[in-house]
Amino acid sequence: MKASLDKLELVMLRSLFATVACRRRSTRRQAEEYLKMGSDHGVTTLVRGEPRVHKVWKLKHLIVQAWGNPVVDAITVGSRIAQSSNDLVTRLSAEECEACGDTDGPFEMHHPHRLKDKRRAN
Repeated sequence: MKASLDKLELVMLRSLFATVACRRRSTRRQAEEYLKMGSDHGVTTLVRGEPRVHKVWKLKHLIVQAWGNPVVDAITVGSRIAQSSNDLVTRLSAEECEACGDTDGPFEMHHPHRLKDKRRAN
């Protein structure tokens, strides 16, 4: 997982260094040196007279733990869209004309500009 997020971390750090460099009117390299705290990066601020250290979160701080009992959602966004009442298959299998409500058939399908134009007020 860390390997797949490695590029995202690189983009985030470069963006941070560029932002700090712009605010300090310096180079990105100088901003990186300014934020350097040992092997980490961060900023020390004074809060009510007390120094407070704000470190930049990195992937090396991530603790990966195996799930004991993983639970997967039964309904996802994609399945909700696929189960829509305006789904093409559902509309065809209804055997009812959407325009007049006739149930005798034969039926054919037309592509409406908007689906809400085909909905009838109940």
